[in-house]
Amino acid sequence: MKSKFWMVLSFLIVMLLLAGVAGVSGMLGSGEAVQAAGTPRLSIPAAAFTPWKAGEDFDISYPLYNNHGRYLQHFGSHTNPAPPGNLDNHWYIAPIYLPDGVTLTKVIAHWYQENPVALGQFKLQRSEFGKGNFVDMAVVSSGGTIGFGSTSTATISQAVVDNSLYAYWVLFYLPVSRLGPPTLIKNVWGCGAQIEYSSAIYLPAIAK
Repeated sequence: MKSKFWMVLSFLIVMLLLAGVAGVSGMLGSGEAVQAAGTPRLSIPAAAFTPWKAGEDFDISYPLYNNHGRYLQHFGSHTNPAPPGNLDNHWYIAPIYLPDGVTLTKVIAHWYQENPVALGQFKLQRSEFGKGNFVDMAVVSSGGTIGFGSTSTATISQAVVDNSLYAYWVLFYLPVSRLGPPTLIKNVWGCGAQIEYSSAIYLPAIAK
């Protein structure tokens, strides 16, 4: 009698355990992807940027600039500083390191501007390893708003990051800020940037 009781009890326990596993599997799914909570983003400080071209080339002299970490200022070049009137904009470049496989959703550029008609640009680019090519993935222009502000775009080409094939970087294109007199004219300064992305997480599959 006792052995029969324990056999029945063991059978019931096994059935309950199997029902529990099936319930958990129903809740977790079969390895499907779900969006992670929140908005992950990459933060790029102004301190990361350096001039893209220097004075060893005969066609351009190395730029005059200040990088305060908080913002990046372009002042012309050593052969033609501002004043008396160098209007040459200049590119400043920084590498970025994005998680493999994520989808880029938004590019945000931060600015300081005192001249509403001056134009700065921010670009996200990539190059294929072993090819020597590059493409613009996203372009953001300064908005002309006086003071600190930001502009953004959600239009991003080739938005899925593939670190096995491509390298990624960003650029600020800044107009000259004049050194005086009588005071510094702050045309457009680059104040860093952010890149938002989405990443899926995969729930574990549990066999029923």
